[in-house]
Amino acid sequence: MFTSAKALPASLTHRPTELALGMAAEQLYESLPKETRRQLRDLPDLVHRLERDAQRMRSRLDELQDALANVDAMPPIPRSLSGTIASSPI
Repeated sequence: MFTSAKALPASLTHRPTELALGMAAEQLYESLPKETRRQLRDLPDLVHRLERDAQRMRSRLDELQDALANVDAMPPIPRSLSGTIASSPI
């Protein structure tokens, strides 16, 4: 039923998850009988939309992780200034 990672081509195992799933969904769709594909004609567009959404989420996650890494790299705020900064108007 499930194929082991060793049996999959390297091109499918070294991709972001959303791309691998999108490619697998396309292959499955193409293997369906013509009448079934006709009934599910919106499916490829839906899969591509989900793939783009997942890529945007992955990109946003990377941005947030970079921002957190930069915060961690900042020197600590001296205690004498911490109250001043917290109470300063923006």
